[in-house]
Amino acid sequence: MAILIWLRRPSRTANALVLYLFSVAFWSFGYCFELRSATLDQRLFWAKLQYLGPAGVSLAGLIFVLQYAGINVRANRIMMLSIIPAVTQVFVWTNDSHGLIWRTHLLNVSGPLPVLELTHGPWFWVFLIYGYTLCLTGMLLLARIFFQRSGIYRSQAAVLLLGSAVPFAGNLMHSFGLGPLPHLNLTVFCFSVTGISTAWGLFRFQLPVIMPLARKTVLEGMSDGVIAVDMAGNVVEVNPEASSIFGRHASQLIGLPAATAFKLLPELVTLCEPPHPGRIELTIQRRGMERRFDVKSTLLTTRRERVIGALIVLRDITERKVAEAALLQAQLVLEQRIAERTSDLSRTIEELRQVENQLTYSACHDTLTGLANRKLFLDTVSARAGALPSRSDEMFAILYLDIDRFKVYNDGHGHYVGDLILTEISRRLRRFFRLVDTVARMGGDEFTILVTDVKSANEACQLAQGCLEALAQPSHVEGNHIKLTASIGIAVSSGSQQRDADEMIRDADLAMYQAKRLGGNRTMLFGESMRSAALALLQLEQDLHQALARNEMLVVYQPFVRIETGAVLGFEALVRWLHPRRGLLLPKDFLAVAEENGMLVAIDEFVLREACRQKARWKEVAGTDSEPPFVSVNLSGWQLAQPGWLDNLTALEGQTSGLRLEMLESVLIANAHAAVEFFDNVRAHDLHISLDDFGTGYSSLSWLSHFPIRSLKIDRSFVEGIATGERDISIIRAIMALARSLDMEVVAEGIQQERQCEILLELGCEYGQGFYFSHPVDEQAAFEMVRMHQLLARPLLARPAFTTAHSA
Repeated sequence: MAILIWLRRPSRTANALVLYLFSVAFWSFGYCFELRSATLDQRLFWAKLQYLGPAGVSLAGLIFVLQYAGINVRANRIMMLSIIPAVTQVFVWTNDSHGLIWRTHLLNVSGPLPVLELTHGPWFWVFLIYGYTLCLTGMLLLARIFFQRSGIYRSQAAVLLLGSAVPFAGNLMHSFGLGPLPHLNLTVFCFSVTGISTAWGLFRFQLPVIMPLARKTVLEGMSDGVIAVDMAGNVVEVNPEASSIFGRHASQLIGLPAATAFKLLPELVTLCEPPHPGRIELTIQRRGMERRFDVKSTLLTTRRERVIGALIVLRDITERKVAEAALLQAQLVLEQRIAERTSDLSRTIEELRQVENQLTYSACHDTLTGLANRKLFLDTVSARAGALPSRSDEMFAILYLDIDRFKVYNDGHGHYVGDLILTEISRRLRRFFRLVDTVARMGGDEFTILVTDVKSANEACQLAQGCLEALAQPSHVEGNHIKLTASIGIAVSSGSQQRDADEMIRDADLAMYQAKRLGGNRTMLFGESMRSAALALLQLEQDLHQALARNEMLVVYQPFVRIETGAVLGFEALVRWLHPRRGLLLPKDFLAVAEENGMLVAIDEFVLREACRQKARWKEVAGTDSEPPFVSVNLSGWQLAQPGWLDNLTALEGQTSGLRLEMLESVLIANAHAAVEFFDNVRAHDLHISLDDFGTGYSSLSWLSHFPIRSLKIDRSFVEGIATGERDISIIRAIMALARSLDMEVVAEGIQQERQCEILLELGCEYGQGFYFSHPVDEQAAFEMVRMHQLLARPLLARPAFTTAHSA
């Protein structure tokens, strides 16, 4: 039996059972050989050898029961329990020298069988108590398992308890001389019960295969039904959940063949008999309801991969099936909704695509005219220019078109009419140019045209001239008769000249501005001289931004004189730019540029500060007894539009007394909306205002009586002609009469000849300014004029008639 279990060895517990059975066999066979021996010495030898049996039975039996009960015992404690058997073996084989096991021994042949009679020593009783204690402990543990467990595990515990209790009782009777045969050791005969019960438990209840610990920790706690079958297809284990599934107690299933236990479920029988791995689904009636189960069979093997049975797990998947059915239904509904949603989404995507196309179109086209905008035009020109290098025989042209005096139409007729005019222009441009050409609106009243495949620059100019003629055709817009003219700049490129789109458009733009400067209603082909002029202008703008920071600006002073005596009454502060490369530049060379880029305000403030600083020096020279010369500063339209700058005059060097402000008649007209507030501030600061270049503008003469203007400067164009023509003399005579009526001073500018002085004195003009008296001088020369008291200089004219006439 021990060898059979050893070969199967399904668990560690079975190994302990093997050791226990080998100890039983050693004890039994040793006693049999003792009985068969004829001499005392032979019987003593086998008696000593028997002690290996009791030593192994008690210790191996306890280890087996502990493992069977699921009690873990450390190896060092097992080693301590083996000390007494080891010492006993030493005492047994050395008993002749100490007698601790047997004190006397003899062979009694008086009876029917020769019997070895022994008188036991003290260590025998120690070893006996040790063995009884271990055996009794094991039986108590088995009894507890018997009462606590049920089913196959109670049967296993009963078999083991029987196999240990009967030999224990026989040995107890032999040790104390009890029983029917006191001279025979009935223990070894009782071990036959151990062998028979172990064999029954091995083959009927799978004793070494399934232990109670597995039921406690795994099977009973599982929510799935579990069935264990052996190789023959017999049911060896059923957990509580499986019993509940089949509606039968485990005791009614265990030990039965699968074909009998599950005869109503042939698919389950197929998995169990003979056992093989597989997976099926079954419908089982449970508590009057049909439940769906997932049944999975797994083979049970030993460490040597020998199949000893199968484990069948039944999992209730009814709720999962219901959920799957619901999920399938929901999936069908979802697919239907997805189909509907996909249809809606397709419509939405199509609408979005249309919106995207519209946005793309809007991003590349002008909203008013529908023409290409700047971005699309740049992209088109770039693509065209990029294609030319491989086709050097082709040329294309860019026409830059600007409507002449469009602001007049827009302001005069309103923006609505202006938009209609732009729309009409776009229609005419579309009709005139080919479909392969690109017409674009760059913004405002500016249009550009990309003309592809032109043969020469002359052909491009002819197309531009034809475009002007098409635009010049009269039209009626909202009842208004409109006749338009335009200025067109032309830039031509070819494959041999690789030029980018920005450069081409810039060249055409420069040519267009040149056409406008020449009066408009014309075409202009771009030339390199235009680019050079543009670059020079750009360089001038860049230099101008740094001129003030580098102290390149300076102020010169041109004196105002009394014509009759030549006495210096004051100075006009004039700005000059000492350019590091171009030398001294006059205002006409840079003030227009300064006005365009916003630098004019800073230059005006610089001139004003320098003039006030110089006036303060003149006051120091004049002392307290006389009034220093006044200083006159030109006023630009920027300052007139922002009259608040007058409030900062007191923060400048010097006071406002002796400071005169000159403004052009054209500046006053252009900023008429700000003139009222400006002159209110002038009255508050008691400033002297002079109107420069009088007679060249077209202002209302009534302004002279309403605004605090104290002096008029006759434009040099009238002064230059008085020596040769009566017409200019009449104009000056009229200006003098107007000034006398308004109690204003009159200054004639641009005097260069003595004859001009004579005529001006005859006409009653007392004050003058010009190269005849002095060129503009630097601040040091002006300072010397003041210091030398040139206010009393000699008379320049000695003719008595002139003096008399002037006095008159």
